[in-house]
Amino acid sequence: MQDLVKWTIIIFAITIALEVGFYFLKRYYVNKLANVLVNGNSQEFERLVQNRFVRYIVPPFNREYMELNNYIATGNDKKTREMFETFRTRTLNNAQKKAVDVQGFNFYLTSKDASNTRYYLDELGKLDMDEKNMTTMKRLYSIIIENDRKMLDRIVEETERMTGEEKLDNQLLLAQVYANLEDRENAEKYLLLVKEGTANK
Repeated sequence: MQDLVKWTIIIFAITIALEVGFYFLKRYYVNKLANVLVNGNSQEFERLVQNRFVRYIVPPFNREYMELNNYIATGNDKKTREMFETFRTRTLNNAQKKAVDVQGFNFYLTSKDASNTRYYLDELGKLDMDEKNMTTMKRLYSIIIENDRKMLDRIVEETERMTGEEKLDNQLLLAQVYANLEDRENAEKYLLLVKEGTANK
């Protein structure tokens, strides 16, 4: 009986050790993939992500979401679109869906793809997005997709009256708007204002 108890304890300890080891290995490889991606080493990222052990140990969503970001960063539009279509077939939790939908909105907005931008804007509206970010995305959609120049003029005017963080947020929004409208002069102007405002905080 004592031997049985001893072996039961040993087996339990080994099981816990394996679970802990698996957790740390998983976290290690998720972090490694993220660091390679952030550093812009696309080839190393692709080599790692195709590794059979990495594909086994890293959760599918984490891996695929990082693959999506790699495709966006390297300008591989075909693969980016394919990955967004893949995510549409997945059952995602709210946090995962929000992460994908924000990326989808930004990608298709930049591509000036009206139907897909609208799709992701509507999907985000069904989630627990905060009002400030939702308002910003609706404004971006109105200006860039619907070519609502009155909205753009209104944001420029209200920015002039603002101060502090609120003003910096609007200046950053305007920089993004002008970049998407391919107005380099105004995009750089507002980015410079954001940098100056941040430096003086």
